Amino acid sequence: MSAHRVILPSAGAIKIQNTLGASEVSVHIVVLRAACDFGHGRSLLRAIVEGIGKLSPKTWKTVQFAYKTTNVALWGLLVAWAVVVLFSIPRLSDARAVVERERIQAIAAENRFFCEKWGLRTNTHEHVICTMDLNDIRARTEERLIEDGGF
Repeated sequence: MSAHRVILPSAGAIKIQNTLGASEVSVHIVVLRAACDFGHGRSLLRAIVEGIGKLSPKTWKTVQFAYKTTNVALWGLLVAWAVVVLFSIPRLSDARAVVERERIQAIAAENRFFCEKWGLRTNTHEHVICTMDLNDIRARTEERLIEDGGF
């Protein structure tokens, strides 16, 4: 098969220069004619269907092979995706628990750092009150963010 060149000097004149088989040339001509005639009473879809009907048996076998191969590949991808999702679902609750545990640890470390920064030693009554105040501030800030549509 060699390359072909399409020359479109005007909407009515179409010239195809190539060495393709007759059926492939006729498909190109029908599609190009339909593209030129589109909107002038001739349906582009009808022209394409007419051109497809003129394909050679060898071309049809190639088209069918490509269709079947693509179909099998897509079904395979769907099955693989479903397996991955099914194996991931049980891990979601574990992942949520890990994230929540890390968040609680980070907040406790921030509370401890802030209260010690102001001279309140750990495990004292003042340190506990400071931690409770910081938790109240966080809760009110989260409520404001939720009300404002931030999250």
